[in-house]
Amino acid sequence: AVERFNRMSTELANERTLLAWVRTCLAAIRTAVGYLGLAAYGAPWELTVLFAQWAMVALVVVAAAAGASRYYRLKAVLEQKVPPLNFGRISLRPLNALVFIASVATAAGIFADQWHRGG
Repeated sequence: AVERFNRMSTELANERTLLAWVRTCLAAIRTAVGYLGLAAYGAPWELTVLFAQWAMVALVVVAAAAGASRYYRLKAVLEQKVPPLNFGRISLRPLNALVFIASVATAAGIFADQWHRGG
């Protein structure tokens, strides 16, 4: 009974983690849509807007894929009687890189005061 309760508790934690991934994707979608309304004052600064827009779109796709993949892999492991020591979770480094790229592009445009609303 204790083992079953522990597995159920872990499964519920896994579901909460998936919901956190979904919430992160929705926030990134909101930000990506907000970036669509931005423009830059000069040609070099247009690249920062473009990088920020594409990084946010890529962030949504990567976060959705990573969250679902991690959820289903862990779910499959939890269904096994004896879980393996290593079950091949994917790395979050690409997601972290996208967050960094979007942040740098956004910071560059904002601090240089070269972005404005308009499209």
